[in-house]
Amino acid sequence: MVEGTNRTDAARQVELLHRIDPLAGLTHYVSTDIARIQDATFLDGRECFWDRVQTRPIVNHAGRAQGMRFLFHMGFCGSTLLARLLGTEGTLVMREPQCLTDIAATRTRILAGQAEQDLAGYTSFALNALGAVAPPEEALLIKPSNWANSLIEPLVAACHDPAALYLTTEPRAFLRAAFRGGRDRLEFCIRLAVELAAAVPGANDRLRQATSTGPDPLDRAARIVTLLWAMQRELFARAMACADQPASCLMDYAELAEDPQAAAIRAAELLGLPAPDFASSQVQALLSRHSKDPQSAYDPASRSANDAELERHHAVRFDTALEWLDSQTAFGA
Repeated sequence: MVEGTNRTDAARQVELLHRIDPLAGLTHYVSTDIARIQDATFLDGRECFWDRVQTRPIVNHAGRAQGMRFLFHMGFCGSTLLARLLGTEGTLVMREPQCLTDIAATRTRILAGQAEQDLAGYTSFALNALGAVAPPEEALLIKPSNWANSLIEPLVAACHDPAALYLTTEPRAFLRAAFRGGRDRLEFCIRLAVELAAAVPGANDRLRQATSTGPDPLDRAARIVTLLWAMQRELFARAMACADQPASCLMDYAELAEDPQAAAIRAAELLGLPAPDFASSQVQALLSRHSKDPQSAYDPASRSANDAELERHHAVRFDTALEWLDSQTAFGA
């Protein structure tokens, strides 16, 4: 059963940690239910999945989070589709909870004014609060926003025996996806690159070089997008090394695109989740709709044609940006 909502406790009312302001010491909890959490495409406020909001002070949650599973991703690589495929009965999926993005957005200011262990305390608090919502008989999978990728190491470190899958894509595919989204997506990538550069040693110097070379704004944007891809791969590698995770914890978008059902089964095994119970009609229904906008149809042929058009317009620009990335030394070197 994909995206199953027939769970017996689907209507159970819960108080979910939605927003957190570490600097003010305040949180927002929302009243909702398991079905709305599971069905929401994103838990970041883009859609309303709650009845009321309560403001509360941050309180300590003793101990490290237990049994947490994470789906980390670099954006534009099918993470929402994979999360939907993994959202079977027996697994509660939380897609992009805003509280984790809030902590990431204040990470630099937290570290500037407080000890590093305070950042760990906030991540532990958030994970314990999210974990408290999951029904005891179900596994919990959290898919943070890629805006929270600066928190991957603290999130993994905040857990006992965490399990994580890192969803990636090839750099040229990442470039095409960024340009496919037009100005808004390119501006998002630039903002995210600035945010993540503070978490990767040596990345700020490369970002300054990317933004100061050449007069063409689209050339600069292409270099920044390739740098964003590289920074996220670096953050993934550092977290995997910290948790002693094998290379098999990486999954490329190409694997998901080629056989979504097989990719979801492998992901579930890696994450220790219940095996997805697929009916072919349900999988096809998911694949025929946009994962981020299920009301819209998805046509692979149109996507391929769009990619070909992007290559016709930007192939030289993409080549140059990737050559620039290849010329860079390793982060921290």
